[in-house]
Amino acid sequence: MKDKTIIQISDTHLTPDGEKPSFNQQLNPYNKLSLVFGDLKKMDTKPDLIVLTGDLIHEGKSSDYVRLQEILHAKEQELGVSICVLLGNHDRTAAFYEGFLHKEAQEKYYYKVTIDGVDNYFLDTTFGNIEQGYLDKKQLAWLEKNLAEHAKRPALIFMHHPIAGASLRYMRFSVLQNGAELLDACQKGNVKGI
Repeated sequence: MKDKTIIQISDTHLTPDGEKPSFNQQLNPYNKLSLVFGDLKKMDTKPDLIVLTGDLIHEGKSSDYVRLQEILHAKEQELGVSICVLLGNHDRTAAFYEGFLHKEAQEKYYYKVTIDGVDNYFLDTTFGNIEQGYLDKKQLAWLEKNLAEHAKRPALIFMHHPIAGASLRYMRFSVLQNGAELLDACQKGNVKGI
């Protein structure tokens, strides 16, 4: 696998229309996101992929996801780079499906995109509206099957909740609760990173 430049943006917590910014943010989250994209435009190396890994909008409505989709589509065109998203525990799945995807809501939002010979898996670790992350059996089976079918192809996995580790000692309340099951599924393929 050749080197890839991937930009990960997480926990934007964009403010729903008419609401105050969450977590006492002093700067408008939309302005912060604009500054991030401004920095990306100045990079010497063009990224291969940009991924927003959840908590896109803090408990937003479908109209908020319409706005986000319009922003990201414009940035894809401007930068010439694919932008992928996944959901976090503060996103609202039904509103996301309606506003961002313009589709009927499903229970979970996960998918695979192959870019330059690398399978990129975007998982949905949301578990209702609770803080902790969890991968359901159906999604794990889907991942395992896809990894096994393309066992030689390099794969990357993206998700909102991290797997527990020493560096997350003070954040154990917000990690993936079944990380061992995910790591078992990864053994079926050629996973290069999570």
